Amino acid sequence: MAEEKSIRILLEPDELEQAQLAARAVHVDLQTEPRPEIIPAIAVVLVAGGALLVGKFVVDLIDRLRGGVVIDLRPDATNFVSRNRDVPYGWAVVRAAGGTVSINVHDAPKDASERLLGMIIDGVIKSAGEVAEEAVKSLGADKVEQDPPSS
Repeated sequence: MAEEKSIRILLEPDELEQAQLAARAVHVDLQTEPRPEIIPAIAVVLVAGGALLVGKFVVDLIDRLRGGVVIDLRPDATNFVSRNRDVPYGWAVVRAAGGTVSINVHDAPKDASERLLGMIIDGVIKSAGEVAEEAVKSLGADKVEQDPPSS
């Protein structure tokens, strides 16, 4: 009685056709399994950071289109605080009860998404050497060629 054995061999896509021909020639049952695609962690971080960047851009654009802040402290005012497109973004115009007007300019503080994007950029892409090391880990040393450092 013939003993059945199973051997697992990792083949490149261009080697698969040759293996199938060889298996048919000697009457061996060849079964193929697709190689699982693994997304590197760096790609996940970059995609998430990119999505966050796009979202932040859209929110900031809408906020800038709404204009600056007008604060009306007069007794007959209908809106005490409103946004006005005629006032530049980041400016606050205050109409005091006595009729005086003051203009204040405020820089927006960094919000959580800006701080997170800064940490992603600092943490993911520190140097070209580290990017090359990640490429070697992901693709293999035979697929990555590093130029010697220039002197």
